[in-house]
Amino acid sequence: PRLPLASPLLPLKEGRFVRLLGRGQSPHDAWMLLQALGLRESLWDKYKGDLGRIRKILQGLSAEDLRGLREELVECTKQQGYEQVADRFQRAGIDWFAEEVRPVDAEALHKQRAEKLDEIRAAHADAVELALQQASHCWELEKSVHATAEDQQAELQRIHSEEQGKRWTLAELQRQWHHGIPPDVGVSMEHASGLLSAVKGDMPDTYCACQISNRHESRVLTHVEHGTHAPTWKSPMASMPGYRYGDTLVFAVFAKDHDDAADGTDTGKTGDLHVTVCCAHNLKNLDTGILGDVSDPYVVVKIAGEEQRTPTINDNLDPVWTEGNQFHFRLGTEDRNLSFNVMNHNYIKDVSLGTFEMDISQLAPEQRHHMQVPLIDGENGTLEIDLFVKPPPPCAPHHALDQLIGETTVETGRFYPHGLRDDLPLVLNNRPTGAMVHVVIHVRPQDMGAACGSSYGGAGGPCGSFYPPGGPGGPGSPGGGFPPG
Repeated sequence: PRLPLASPLLPLKEGRFVRLLGRGQSPHDAWMLLQALGLRESLWDKYKGDLGRIRKILQGLSAEDLRGLREELVECTKQQGYEQVADRFQRAGIDWFAEEVRPVDAEALHKQRAEKLDEIRAAHADAVELALQQASHCWELEKSVHATAEDQQAELQRIHSEEQGKRWTLAELQRQWHHGIPPDVGVSMEHASGLLSAVKGDMPDTYCACQISNRHESRVLTHVEHGTHAPTWKSPMASMPGYRYGDTLVFAVFAKDHDDAADGTDTGKTGDLHVTVCCAHNLKNLDTGILGDVSDPYVVVKIAGEEQRTPTINDNLDPVWTEGNQFHFRLGTEDRNLSFNVMNHNYIKDVSLGTFEMDISQLAPEQRHHMQVPLIDGENGTLEIDLFVKPPPPCAPHHALDQLIGETTVETGRFYPHGLRDDLPLVLNNRPTGAMVHVVIHVRPQDMGAACGSSYGGAGGPCGSFYPPGGPGGPGSPGGGFPPG
């Protein structure tokens, strides 16, 4: 039922009123007013947006129910001021009301305001005089502020641009993380303190190296600082090639050995490979086969242009080597392809009985690998071998004679995705040295440097552009949260 209101006015404290403008008589309006004042719960929330149930409840209200709601509403507003009621109504989306002062109350209010008028005028005159006095001072301040306004605006724009760039960078890192694309990691070794060399004491000639653990090809170096325990390298930001999620960065400080004739060179040999040729099975016969005249096998092992061979075992298609069959190779950074060639010894020309090649980078280091491998072009022939790969130290010196002063490692979780700028303690033989090295690690999405020519700038630090084509929010700018960890 839609009953005319006995009065469209709601009484408030202090003789004030709220006038309802053309509404308030329907069950829906009455419920809204009570809900805004906290006397009723939200039917929408209670019945989870079921309009049918809500409509049924409101249609079930009688005229007596509406009068009860009205009385409850009046009793509530009597205890509150206009500002409080108006604020609650507006937050509930109710805008069909206005403040109203009754004629009797308006006359009393007029008298009260008239009494205060003289006081207000006097105060206004004092305020005008004070304002005139302060105007001159404000003019001087305005001139001073104006002199720095442009600089402040430029600084705010720089900070805003930088924050936008950081947000885009994190979003792009998240997108690449979901696609398994590793970031571009850059490092800079800035300075160190407390360095002590066993040879030159506290006046060593030092440099710092950084590389991905056991990945010699990723190594970057600073220049050599001479005769100081607190060198300042300020190395340019350098990208770590081949970085993958989970890699560990190793920072190591070395004392330069100047007596070394090969100063400034790098041997390039970073690890060791131990090979044992055990035996072969079912080798094909390339000899006559008469009276036991069968193949006379030996094995040639080759990697990176260096080859070694076993002794020849005469007339044996299942040879077993017990001596001269263990080989050691020094490994360079690009030495990966290991080959075996089983040969048949002849007086005129040796002929292959089968070959086998493999990529040793797939072998787990510091483990013995025993395998029986089929020979290519060897019919049913196989070869049994033992392999052992000893990796290089986590961060090798630039030359073998340079002395390690201390090293430290940084796990991915410490610098990804926000980067790192910190003093890292150096250890030697798992003992703290008391020395520190200050490093900076930047993390950027892959291909980010395409917009500015390279992933990282020169000595001035990383490239200043954080944005994809089209700027922040342009095409390709992802959103969303960041992966945990």
